[in-house]
Amino acid sequence: MENLSKKIRAIAQRAANECPYYRTLYSQAGIDINSFSDLEDFAQLPIVTPIDLSTNANLFKSQTADIYRVTSSSGTIQSPKTLFRTVQDTKTSVEVMCRLFSLAGLEAGDSLWIGQPFDLAHLGYISLEACQKLSVLAIPGGLSVTDQRMINLLAFFQPNAIFTSPSRMCQITQYYLQSGEKPPKIAKILLAGEPCSAIQRFQICDFWQIEPHNLYGSEETDGLAGSCSQHSGLHFMDDLYYLELVEPGTNKKVPDGQAGEAVITSLYFQGTPLIRYRLGDIIEPIPGQCRCGKIWTRIKVIGRSTQALFLYDGIKLYSHQIRSALTSIDPQLTTYQAVLRRGIDGADEIEIVTVAAANVSPAMHNKIEEALWSSSLDLAAAKDIGKLRLQFNPNGEMFMTLRGKTPEIVDLRENKEHEFVKGERG
Repeated sequence: MENLSKKIRAIAQRAANECPYYRTLYSQAGIDINSFSDLEDFAQLPIVTPIDLSTNANLFKSQTADIYRVTSSSGTIQSPKTLFRTVQDTKTSVEVMCRLFSLAGLEAGDSLWIGQPFDLAHLGYISLEACQKLSVLAIPGGLSVTDQRMINLLAFFQPNAIFTSPSRMCQITQYYLQSGEKPPKIAKILLAGEPCSAIQRFQICDFWQIEPHNLYGSEETDGLAGSCSQHSGLHFMDDLYYLELVEPGTNKKVPDGQAGEAVITSLYFQGTPLIRYRLGDIIEPIPGQCRCGKIWTRIKVIGRSTQALFLYDGIKLYSHQIRSALTSIDPQLTTYQAVLRRGIDGADEIEIVTVAAANVSPAMHNKIEEALWSSSLDLAAAKDIGKLRLQFNPNGEMFMTLRGKTPEIVDLRENKEHEFVKGERG
């Protein structure tokens, strides 16, 4: 614990000295980093949010580190979460991916389809380099290939492992079920990018006769945790990240052993230090040591502390992005509901419903739909692929729960309509 305290203090001191954002943040809070002696002192530091990072990316950047590239999340087009990486940052990120791949059973001689983002993202590239270090043949499929193109490439390369999102894996599974075409002999399935529902896991296990491995992380943090052969929780890399669990939306620590909102400190980032970064996920620690023998802390990811739509191929659309898109066209459109259905062709269909909006003209209607499509980089890109459909309904009826509440997000893809009744917000 003493070594951890020293490491965290050194990270915080470096951030305060090298990054304008942290220097100003701590100065305004009257905090002297040099006086810190233990983790209790560290817990007094202000928590940093994704909005802070997305709107102040250049101020988070170290003024002395040797930056070699930028990476970016799939946030809003106007202000995605951008990070600056050093060579050493990426080397360590690759080492984390090697750990996660090894936990999932990847080894020399395997061949892996990498269905993860490249471009401004980091995950695809560090996965590629991890394959090189592990002597695994990498097939960098990325996200832009259509399902049919992916099917053709899988048939040609015949990989024995796939790394993709749960929704993409289910889409491919459905293709093989309906077409009768012979799939490749897949021995290992790795999933990341979105939560894997019980129904998705059942579909994958039932068809492929494999228990998939979950990898957990974010564009900001890279890989954080992953499942092993025991599938009894996710091993959190606590030698490289410091995890705090707080009551959602607060700075208050939850009692030991209880679930809380994840606040992450990277113990190795130099280009863009992340000190007490509110990740937005609710995490529950799992007591005891795993039977696999690994000593890393085990965790269970329960869900988001903020509402989000998890769409095709790992695309995320947050409630605040929907609200910002609506109010950017009409400040009165503050009450809405996003209803998500699955079309007969497997595409995700999003209906954005508002009430008391009779004055929405056809021209404004079009502007609102354009703003919704543009609310996320990934959503805008997915428009051309055809696996997402979006409709704005200015005078629709909203779903209510059986307890009379009107949630902002209603997901009907897994036959949940019986849990709701139709009716306008009262």
